[in-house]
Amino acid sequence: MLDLYTHEIPCPDDRAMRKFLWYSVFHDARILNLEYNHDRRGYVALRISGGGYDVRRGEYLLRFHGVQHILYDAGTCGDDRIYATRFLDSARLHREQAESVKPLYHLRIETWCGYIDLIFERFSIRLVGGRVDYRPLDIDDGILAANRDRRFRTCIAELAERLASPRPYDDMDAARYTALGLRDEDLDEYHAFSLYVTAQEKAPEEIAAHARQVLSMRLARPGAPAYAAHLLGFHGTAEDLPRLTELYLALCPWRAISRRIVLDAMERIHERAKEATP
Repeated sequence: MLDLYTHEIPCPDDRAMRKFLWYSVFHDARILNLEYNHDRRGYVALRISGGGYDVRRGEYLLRFHGVQHILYDAGTCGDDRIYATRFLDSARLHREQAESVKPLYHLRIETWCGYIDLIFERFSIRLVGGRVDYRPLDIDDGILAANRDRRFRTCIAELAERLASPRPYDDMDAARYTALGLRDEDLDEYHAFSLYVTAQEKAPEEIAAHARQVLSMRLARPGAPAYAAHLLGFHGTAEDLPRLTELYLALCPWRAISRRIVLDAMERIHERAKEATP
């Protein structure tokens, strides 16, 4: 899974959300149970087992209060471990916020196979058989962003060199390589990371043009096309909806998170089109 997506909102002013959700400290934690009680003002309890960077391992109960929307797609691969947690600024969040007097948050809990989407008012956490440590993590967001950018640019340079001078490949791996001597995964990373750099440096029109170019390619892996769709959600127009629909229909059902990203993009474009209508 390409780690291209970042939070779409500033970090919430909440110590529990910053420590336990903003930095995806429960990466690889296993989901044990999900309880949704609509009668208790949309109470959702997610029981997980695991821990991460500077976080005590154990069984945690993640509680989401005032849940206005929940969507759970477990996927088909059977892997219920958490991959990442990301805050979104989605069209669905905007619709729910318009009906609520309290601030809402849209959290996506990506698993290795699917995702859980939650739009909620408040978050709390409990460590079964212990006390939760709320002391902030020793992490600098600026350093994280710089390391991320450097890693992507280094990967682009290395893959560009291979594109210019393709290396021979082993017969055993020949079926997985293109005529250029690159695996499908390599080409997917090259185009996805190039899109990421374009999104950091270029104007919206150039970002959209690059995204459309990637969608016109016949790439075997879904990472770059899904990220192109994501960018078109912010910078595209209604004219992009047919190509996004085509991408959505072409993605296998077990590509749950990629399909959701494409739907997010289409919803964002519809939202902008609706706002522009007199």
